[in-house]
Amino acid sequence: MFKLNLEGEPSELTEEDFDKLASDTAGYSGSDIHTVVQDALGTPLTKVMEATHYKKVCHCLESVCVCVIPSQPFLPRLLVP
Repeated sequence: MFKLNLEGEPSELTEEDFDKLASDTAGYSGSDIHTVVQDALGTPLTKVMEATHYKKVCHCLESVCVCVIPSQPFLPRLLVP
C-alpha cells in the first residue's frame, strides 16, 4: 500500500522499510495509509512555508537537489528571507 501511494515520488526507502511500515500499520485501511503518506509528503513543505530562517546546504535525491533548508534563528550560516 505504501509503495502504491509513493509511486512517482523520490524515495530512499528499502524493501525492509516497506516491510516494517506494513507490519506497523497492520489493520489500517487504504484510506488511512493514503492519509499518512500525504501528511508525510506535505510535512517538509509546511516546514519551509512556516520557516523564518534558512540554512544553506545542498542535498540531492535522484534528480532533485535542495540547497536551502528551514533552520532555527540561532544556527550559523543563515539566510533570512
